Parts: sequence; C-alpha cells; structure tokens
Amino acid sequence: MAEPSRPGRSRRSSASEARLTRRGPWGDPRRAGRRALLEWIAVTCLVVTATVALSSTWALSRANGLAYDSWMRWGAGAPSEEVLVVAIDNRSLGEVGRWPWSRGVHADLIDRLSNAGARAIAMDILFFEPEGDADALLAEALQASGRVCLAEAVDPQAWAGGRPHATGPIAPLGSSAAGQGHVNLTADEDGIVRRLPLWLTGGGQAWPHLAACLLDVAGHPLPSAPSSSADRLAADPLMVRFRGPPGAFRTVSASDVLRGETPRSAIDNRLVIVGVTADGLGDRYATPTSVGGRLFNGVEIQAALVDTLVSDAGVRPVSSVATAVVSAALILLLMGGLLIFNPRWSLALSLGLVIAVLMASWSLLQLGWWFEPAAAVLGAALALPLWSWRRLVAASVYLETELIALDRDAPGPFLWRRIGSDVVARQASAMTLAIDGLKRLNRFISGVLQDLPDATLVVDADGMVRLANVRAEDLFERRPLTGEPFQRLLTELGAPATEGEFSTPQGRILSVSITEVASGDGLRIVRLADVTAARVVQRQREAALQLLGHDMRAPLTSILAVLEGGGRINSAHLRQRIGDNARLTLRMADSYVQLARAESQPLEPEIFDAADLLIDAADSLWPLAHARSVALVTPPQADGVMVLADRVLLTRALINLIDNAIKVAPRGTRIDVRLDADTEAGAVRLEVEDEGPGLEPAEFEDLCRPFQRREGPGPGVGLGLAFVRATVERHGGRLVCGKGARGGALVRISLPAASPDP
Repeated sequence: MAEPSRPGRSRRSSASEARLTRRGPWGDPRRAGRRALLEWIAVTCLVVTATVALSSTWALSRANGLAYDSWMRWGAGAPSEEVLVVAIDNRSLGEVGRWPWSRGVHADLIDRLSNAGARAIAMDILFFEPEGDADALLAEALQASGRVCLAEAVDPQAWAGGRPHATGPIAPLGSSAAGQGHVNLTADEDGIVRRLPLWLTGGGQAWPHLAACLLDVAGHPLPSAPSSSADRLAADPLMVRFRGPPGAFRTVSASDVLRGETPRSAIDNRLVIVGVTADGLGDRYATPTSVGGRLFNGVEIQAALVDTLVSDAGVRPVSSVATAVVSAALILLLMGGLLIFNPRWSLALSLGLVIAVLMASWSLLQLGWWFEPAAAVLGAALALPLWSWRRLVAASVYLETELIALDRDAPGPFLWRRIGSDVVARQASAMTLAIDGLKRLNRFISGVLQDLPDATLVVDADGMVRLANVRAEDLFERRPLTGEPFQRLLTELGAPATEGEFSTPQGRILSVSITEVASGDGLRIVRLADVTAARVVQRQREAALQLLGHDMRAPLTSILAVLEGGGRINSAHLRQRIGDNARLTLRMADSYVQLARAESQPLEPEIFDAADLLIDAADSLWPLAHARSVALVTPPQADGVMVLADRVLLTRALINLIDNAIKVAPRGTRIDVRLDADTEAGAVRLEVEDEGPGLEPAEFEDLCRPFQRREGPGPGVGLGLAFVRATVERHGGRLVCGKGARGGALVRISLPAASPDP
C-alpha cells in the first residue's frame, strides 16, 4: 500500500512552487532583473533619441539663447580701446541741424577725423541719393582720407527671388571710398542679435561686412571670403562678444568733432565708426547684454563686431553633430548611474550633471566656443522622472504581489489593512502592518531558538550561518555567528564529519544532527548536543558491568572455592589466598571509584608549582622503589612552573605512572621523573622514563582503555592508565608514550601552563 502523503508539507511546497508564477514578472528576482534591464534600455533609448533630436533642431533655440545671454553678461569684459564711436546724437542734431545732414557736413567730419589720425573710418550711413555739388565735396574728402569705408545694403527679398544684389553709395562716393561693406543685421528667432555674418553670398557674389571692410583698411588680417557660388545669404555668421550694456564703448559726439573740441589723442590711431544714435533715427536692437529694456543702436552693434574681430574674441558655435554626440554621451552616463545608484544618489547625480553641463558651457564660451546646453539639460531633467516613474510602477506592483502572496501563504490569518489617500500610501500602510507582523513572528522564532537547551544554528543552502542561539555562540566562542561558514566552524571544533558524534580538544563529546527545513529554500537546522555526561554514564555503566560481571567475580569465586573446599581455614596457605583475592577485589573497587571520579566529579582547580607535585608523588613511592632495588631519580627542577589543576587527581595520576614504571623496571635500574616547561607552546610536561621493556604507541593506547592489562605477572586490574588519561583530558592536556633514551618507556603528560598568582 502506498505511503500516505503529508498534507501540510504538500500545501507549503505547492504554494511555494506556484508563488513565482502567480506573482508576475516582479515576483521572480531573475525575471524582475531582466524586466528592469529592458525598461532601462527603453527609457535610455527614448531619452537619448529625444536629446539628439532636440540638439539637431531649433526647438530649444530660445532656451539656448537665454543661456548664451546669461553667460555673455557674466563674462562681458571691457571693450577694446582701439574702437571709437562718433555718435550723431541729439546734441549734434540740435547744433548742426536736423537729419539728414548735408554731404558737406559729412565731408568736414571725415576731414577732421582723418587729420586727427584715425586709422580707419567706417560710415554707418547710407548714401543712396545724389545731392548735387555737395557730393563732390564728400567724394573729395573720401579721396583725401583714403581710409573711409561706406555702407551698403543687401536686399534679402531680392536674394530670395534669385536676383541678389547690394545697394551701395552713389557712384562718385562709392568710387572714392577705400571700401564698402554691408550693414545687414540678422536677429535670432527671439529677435535678439547674437551673431553677424562677415560675408553675404549669393548669385556668384560676396559682400563683406562694414566691420570687415574697416579692419581690412586698417590692415588687420581677416578670414578669407567664402565661395561666392554658395546659395546662402549669411555665410558662417560670427557670434559677437558684447562687452556690456549700451554705452559701453568709448563715444564722442559728432558736434564736438566738428567744432574741434575733441582732443587729437581721443581719435589718433583709433578705429572710428560714425553712426546715428539720436532718438527716433535708426533702428534699435536687443542684444545679450541689453538690460533694463535698453536697446542697442546699429552703430554700437557695429562697434561690438569690430571689437570682437580686433580682440580675436569671436565665438564659434559647436556643430550640431558634436553637440548631439556629447549630449547623448552625457545622458548615457546619467542613465548608467541611475541604474546603479539609489534614489538619493540618483537625484544628486542628475543635479550634478545639469550643473556640470552648464559650467562646461560657460567655460567653453570663455574659450571662444559655444556649446548649446539645453538639450543635455532637458535630457537629464527627463531621465530621472521617467526612470523614477518606471521604478515606482515596479515597486508598486511588487508591493501588491508580495502582500497578496504573504496573505495567501501565511500559516495563519495575517491581517493587514489599506490606509491612505492614494495607491502608494495605501500599499505603504499595508506593508508597514505586514512588516510589523513579520517582526513579531521573527521575535517569536528568535525566542524559541534561544530557549532551546542545545546549541542550535540555522544554515542556508550555501553553508552560511543565518541564525544561532547563545549556546551556539558560547560553544564556538564567537559572537556573532551570523555569516560564518558552518563547515569551518565544525572543523575548528575538530569534527571529522557533518553528522554524528565527535570529541572536542577540550574532551567534550558533541552529537551533530542536521534537519532539512521543508520550505524548499535549502535551509537546515543544525543541533549540537553535548552528550559528554551521557557518554560518561554509559561508560561507567559498561565498566560497572565489566567489574561486577567478570573482574570482581573471579576473586570472589576463588574465595568461595576455598571456603567450600573443605580445607582448614586456619591454614596459612588458605588464609593467604583468601586475603589476596579480597585485596584484589578491594583494589578493583577502589580503582573503579577513582576512575568514575576522574571522569565525572567536578574539578577543584588551584594554581600550584608543578615541582611540588612531582616531589610529592616520588616521595610517596620511594619506599616501594627501594624495596625493589629501583632508583627513583628526580633531577633538579625549575622553580615557578605553575599549573592550574585539581591537585589531588593529578598527584594520583602521576603516582599511577610511577607505580607502573616500578612494576616493570628490572632490579638495579633507575626511573627518571622530570619536569619541563615549554614557554613557546605554553605547556608544562611531566615525564616518567624507565628502563623496562618499553611500550609501542598502539599498545599504550589499548592499555589506556578500562580493564586492559599487559600480559605478565602482577596484581593489576587494568584501570590505572584509564584513570590517568581521564584525569589528563579533564584538564585539557595530552597523554602520550614513546621510546626512552635507555630503551624503556617514556610517558609524558602535557598540561597548559598557568601564570603564578601576583
């Protein structure tokens, strides 16, 4: 008939096996790890793709422009002293007349600037219409100076129609000027002027900027003109480094120059830009350094471009490809950190990356490169919320499945409630109550474990100790035992195997039993029971049976045979036989009692000099040795060799060894009783050496067992060496036998040394 199944275990096993399949992807640690990795890859791809897309378009141009403007204001610096603005301001209009001025006034202004030593002059004024005789005066002034650039304008609408052209000054003026340059301004999508094209190209033509023309006339090297066949309006615009708010450049009024009130030193060797700054005339533009609603007029923007070129402080934008690659690499680095670090460090990493990107962008701007940080910053700002959202979903699902599994698999009713306003709060409150219940269960299990009478451990499938009671910690003399390899602990105790009985170096007998836990997790409960007392009682019982059933029976039978033999009791021979058998019986009983005491009675240890022990034992047996013509020699002993032992038991053990040596020693020989201290090993050695037939180690081990006697004459009962070994092992020592220097037996007792009392 088949063996009936165990319902409890089957229920637990089936629940344990089905638990992972019911919990879904977050219940199984391996599936949860794979799911988390896949979600991380998906979030990473999404954020990296968004970052690259944003880096390659103008979607974040306003945000990047805001960063550029902030960095520009923080690191504006001082403008170059070489640049001078001659402003046609409100005062000039009031003194000279309303705008436009006569060409003769412009000619006079150019003459005065040239005579004052201006290195080059740029007229940010358009001379599109003729003015009769005054044009000749201006043309004459231009030719006389030879250092004046005039402005021209490129029509963007005509360029868009496929017929780009520039409208320059009228022929007499244009041919008399040292050069011409366009004054077109290009604003970004937010209306802020941040970059200006040094060249405009299209239709096979190329037009330099007025600032480029000015520097060319002044002898400054300029970038070469781009291919005139390029179909684009602004070729490689240069990002201008603005040096502060409006009015930052050195400025003089045109009226002061015309009256001759401007010192020559203010104009000499300067790059002069003449333009209109009066209210209501000319355009006004916002720049990165415009603050408080103050706008830049055109001539100041021209001056800023000239200053940028003179100082070689132009800012080149990092290409969109390089920006996208760097931003994507930073996001990959961030996502790797989010996968590894905990939420607190993840937030710190995200903030640190944002700060690092902004600082790097600012630093590169100081070096002349503009790295747009908005895409990387936005990617970092998206990465943490997206990944945290997926982690929150995973944690919520995990809590829900674990609570359901805990409620289903608990051995009894496991009560928990959902308290809170949202899903996470309710799950957290339920988990708190569940954890409280598990804590109570853990305290109960720990209390039961600590109350067990034997040393008990719980070992996992890897052989590591997970739980241990105080008795186990006392046994192994280590706290705590958690995390220790169980097999190594057994080896330290001297256990030859994982189960069964073994003896420790201290003489204790331990029984190891291992029970598998039915949970299927590989846990084992290990019990180490101290059975020393039980085994001593068992040996004593066996010894008593041996003594009563055999050894004491023989002399008593002999006495009874003498009494029943019909002889006369008063015969000397009969009386001697009865006395010998009676004395043998008494010796057996006495030896058995002494062995039992050595094995089980509580020791009464004291610290004393081992030399006194040796002398006492030798003195007590000197008469016997003298009667047998055996010399009992005790060489001079070292003083202060201290031992901690039961003096009575140890003295009797040494007497037994000397007595055995006297029994086997031939007449006329000697027995040496020596004391030696091994300071390195911390041991005390007591040695008894005779000149008898000697003993092999295996024979000596047999004689140390109870009721084992050596063949030969003599009244021994076979308990003497058993008593000696029991006494020595009770004191943590060792009893060994070897061959002496004179061919006899050398028996040695090794005991732990003790420090003398202070």
